[in-house]
Amino acid sequence: MTMRNLAIVSLTLGVLGSCTYQSVQAEPAEVQVEAVEQVPAFIHDISDIKPDPGVTYGVLENGLRYAVMENDTPSGTASLHMRFATGSINETEPQRGLAHFLEHMAFNGTKNVPEGEMIKRLERYGLSFGADTNAHTGFDETVYKLNLPTLEAEVLDEAFFLMLETAKNMTLDPDAIERERGVIHSEKRTRDSAAFQRLVHQIGFFTKGTGLVERMPIGTDETIESMQAEDFVAYYRDYYHPENTFVVFVGDMPAEDIIARIEETFSDWQPETSPAAPRELTPSEISPGDIGYYSDPKITTSVQLLAVQPYTERVDTVAQRKKDFLGVLANSALARRMRTLADEPGASFLASTVNRVDYYKTMQGNTLSVRGTPDSWEEALAAGEQEIRRALAYGFSQAEVDEQVAKSRASLKQAVEGANSRPTTARTGGLVRSIVNAHGNERVFSHPADALARFEAYADDITAADLTEAFRKNWAGFESPVVYLSTSKVIEDPETAIAAAVAKSQAVPVSEPEGVETLIFPYTDFGTPGEIVSETYVESVDAYLVKFANNVMLNFKQTDFQEGLVFMKGNIGDGSLSMPRKDEGLRRLALNLLMRGGYEALSLDDLERVNAGKRLRTMVRVWPGSDALSMDGFSTVNDFDDAMNQLAAHVTAPGYRERAKERYLDSLTDWFPTHDATPSGVASRYLPRMVRSGDGRFGFSDLESFTSATTEEVRAWVDPQLESGVLELTIVGDIDKDTVVAEVARTFGALPTRETDKADYPEMTSLSFPAGNDEPIVLRHAGEDNQALFRIYWPAPDASDVIVTRQMRVLQSIFRNRLVDEIREGEAAAYSPGVGRHSSRTYPDYGYIFVSLDLTPEKVMPMREKTLAVAASLQAQEITQDEFERAITPIIEDLDANLESNGFWLRTLGDAQTDGWGLSDFATREQTYREMNIEDVKTLAASVFDNSASYSVVILPEEKE
Repeated sequence: MTMRNLAIVSLTLGVLGSCTYQSVQAEPAEVQVEAVEQVPAFIHDISDIKPDPGVTYGVLENGLRYAVMENDTPSGTASLHMRFATGSINETEPQRGLAHFLEHMAFNGTKNVPEGEMIKRLERYGLSFGADTNAHTGFDETVYKLNLPTLEAEVLDEAFFLMLETAKNMTLDPDAIERERGVIHSEKRTRDSAAFQRLVHQIGFFTKGTGLVERMPIGTDETIESMQAEDFVAYYRDYYHPENTFVVFVGDMPAEDIIARIEETFSDWQPETSPAAPRELTPSEISPGDIGYYSDPKITTSVQLLAVQPYTERVDTVAQRKKDFLGVLANSALARRMRTLADEPGASFLASTVNRVDYYKTMQGNTLSVRGTPDSWEEALAAGEQEIRRALAYGFSQAEVDEQVAKSRASLKQAVEGANSRPTTARTGGLVRSIVNAHGNERVFSHPADALARFEAYADDITAADLTEAFRKNWAGFESPVVYLSTSKVIEDPETAIAAAVAKSQAVPVSEPEGVETLIFPYTDFGTPGEIVSETYVESVDAYLVKFANNVMLNFKQTDFQEGLVFMKGNIGDGSLSMPRKDEGLRRLALNLLMRGGYEALSLDDLERVNAGKRLRTMVRVWPGSDALSMDGFSTVNDFDDAMNQLAAHVTAPGYRERAKERYLDSLTDWFPTHDATPSGVASRYLPRMVRSGDGRFGFSDLESFTSATTEEVRAWVDPQLESGVLELTIVGDIDKDTVVAEVARTFGALPTRETDKADYPEMTSLSFPAGNDEPIVLRHAGEDNQALFRIYWPAPDASDVIVTRQMRVLQSIFRNRLVDEIREGEAAAYSPGVGRHSSRTYPDYGYIFVSLDLTPEKVMPMREKTLAVAASLQAQEITQDEFERAITPIIEDLDANLESNGFWLRTLGDAQTDGWGLSDFATREQTYREMNIEDVKTLAASVFDNSASYSVVILPEEKE
C-alpha cells in the first residue's frame, strides 16, 4: 500500500496545480506499512485515531466511497463534492493538461444534458456558477463541487443527477472539445505571469528528475491544441471509475436519507474496464548543497533555505501526530524568532515564513523563506542562515516552548468550543472540503475534542530539550543547505555568488539567544466606566442599540452561528474624507502605520508575546473612499475583555512606529517596479483614478509621489479622528448583552466625550465619471506578449436608492451570464468575463458598472464590439424571462443563509445609530427581491447602457523596439 504524505498547509495554484507545504515531522511512523494486508477503504480503518463520529463513511459494492455528515450551519443548505483520485500526474506526454481540460468538458455536454445547458440548469435551481458551482484539478485529484442553497427534493435530485452525469456520461464531442480549446488557452494565458513562471521554475528545481514539473495541470499550448477526442475518452475510461471516486455530502439533512440517495444514484455505475494504475513518481534528485537561481525584472526578491531529506512514507497515527506536532512547534519557534528580528529597526529583511515542504512524495524537508530587496538578498540569506544555526546550536528555551504550547492550546480549545457550529462551507473550505482533503491526504478527519485530548496528553510535558531535538531532526543536513534565490537582480555566475554568500554567513559565529522578556498589556484602565443614557431594542433584528453619556454608540446582537466567538466592528470619525489633501500615498502610509505600528508601549512583536494563549485579533484601518476609520476585531468569549482593552488602546495609544513605516516603504520600493508585470497590475495602478476623473485618492502615479507622505502628516490627520470623532461600535456573537455592555462601558464608554455628528466635506464627496470615449485609451504592460486587458465602464446610479441598487445586482448577473454565453462559450476569447459594479452613498450621483476581459491583443477590438453589442441589446430591453430568473433565483435562495452569518449582521447593524441605512436595507431586502420583475430590470438597463457615455481602456503589451 502506498500512503500519500500529510498536508497541513497548501499553496494553491487553482487549476494550474498545487504543491504542498507542510509542518510535519520527517521521521517514519512506528506503524509498518508492509504489515497491512490490504488497502483500507479509509485511513481510519488502520489508524488508532478515532474519526469524527458525526461523519458516516461507507463503500458501495462497485468500490465508490462516500462520507456523509449532517450539519445545520447554515441551516437548510448543503454541499456536495465528488473527488476523483486522478489529476495531471496520470497524463501521458501528449495528454499534458488533459485532466483539467476534461474537468471543463463536464460542463460541455453529457448523455442527458446538452452542451451549454448544465450551468443554466443549475442557475434555475438557485446555484450561481463560480460561487456555488465549480471544480478544480491538481496533480493528483479532480474535484467537482455543488453548494446547494436549499434542500428541496428537486434540488437534490438535480445535484445528484448531474454528479452521475459527470462521473459516467460525458459525451466528449469532438466539436465541443474544439470549441473549448480557446477557453483553456485563455485560462492558461490569464494565469500566466512572472510569479507563476517563477513558481514553475522553483518546482522544477526542487523536484528535478521526477517529471512533476512537466505535469503542471494547465498543460502546454501545444498539447491543449493537439489533444483529440480519443485522448479524452481514453483518460476518462481509465481513471473515472467508482474505485477512484469519493462522494462527500455535508448539510442539513439526515445522513440516512443522503446515503440512500448515494446508493440509488451510483450503485448501478459499472464501467466496462478496470481502472488504470496511477503513475508512480520517482524521488527528486535534489541534494544537500544544491543552489537554484531565478531572475526576472518583474518579481520580488526572496531566498529559500532548505534542509532536504529523502521522502519517507508515514501512516496517520497518534504517535505520528505527536511527532508531527513537535516538528510544527519547532518550526513555529523559529518563525517567531524571525518575526522578532524583522520587527527590529534596521532589519535586513522584510518578512519570512517557515514550513515543512513536501512535493508529492518526490522530496521532503523544511524551508525558511526570507523576503528581502534586490540589493539585500545576501543580508537576508545571512539572517536566515544564522538564525537556523543559532537554533541548532543552542536550542530553544522553556519560555519559547510555553509560548508555542499556549498558542496551540488556545487554538484547539477554540475549535472545540466551536465544534457544533462548524460551517459546511467557508472561504477556507469548511467541513466538506476538510473531509475531502483529509481523505486525499490519507489523514483521519477527527473531532476537535479528540485533537485537544491527544494534545493535552503530552503538552505539559514538552520540554525545551524535546523541542530542540525535534528541530534538529527537522533541519538535519543543514550544514549543506539547499538555497534557492529568486530576484529581479541579475547576478553574474549566480551559483558562485550564492555559494560565497552562504560560506560568508557560515563563517559568522552565532551566540546564544537572549532570554525572552515577560510582558503584560499595559492598557487596562480607561477611566470611570461610562453611563448609559439610552437603550433601544429593535425587535425586527433582535438587536439592542445603546448610547453612552460620552456619545459612544453600541449596537449589539447575540448569535450562536459560531459558538464561543465574538466579532467587533467600529466606525470612527470621518475616514479618508477628512484627509488634508487628495493623496492616496498619505492614506496608504496611514493604513500601514495603524495596522503595523502597534501601541505606544508595545510593538506588534511584543503584542504577539502578550497574546500567547489567547484567541483574539484587533486592528484599525482606513480604506479608500471611506467616511470613517474602520475598527475590526474578534475574540473568544473568554478573551473578550482583553480584546476590548486592545481595541480601545488602538484609539487611545496608537504606536505610529518608525519601523512600521520602514517596512512599508521597503516593501513598496521592492514591489513598485513589478506593478506593470501584468495587465491587472497596470489596471490597479491607473484605472481607479481614471474612472474618477483623476482624483488623487484613488490609484497611484510615480513612486516618489507615492512615498512622500510623512508620519507627522498622518498623525496630524488621524489623531483628531481617534480622539474625538464619532464612534459607533457593533458587536455580534455568542456572548450575553450584560457582559458586552459592561465591557464597552469600561473601555470606550470611559473615553472623553465624542462628536455626535460627522463633518461635511463637499469637495471630498464629489466624484465625476469621465466623458465617454469613442476609441479606448491605450496603456501598456511589461508582461507576456499574448496578454491584454480590456475594461469598459458605464456610469450608473449611486447607492442612495436601495431598490435600484438591488436591481443593479440582478442586472449585473444578467450581463455577466450573457457575456459568458457570447464571449467565453461563443467566441472562446476570454476564460472568465468579469462584470463588476461600484456605488456608494458617500459620493452622490457617482457609480458605474464595468466589464473586464482578459484577451489576446488581436481579440481586443472584436470583443470590444461584441461587448458594446451586448450592452446595446440590454439597453434595447432584450432580456428574456429565463435570463431574469437565472440571475435573481440564486440571490433569493441565498437570503435565508445570509441571516446566519455574523458578517451580515455586522454590516446590517454597523450604522444603526448614525445613519440607519443597514436597518432600512434589511427591512425591505426580501420583499424587494421577491417582488422584482423583469420590467424593473429592463427599465434600468435602458437607462444605464448608453454606449455613447461608456469609457473604455485597453492594456496592451509594451511595444518592441
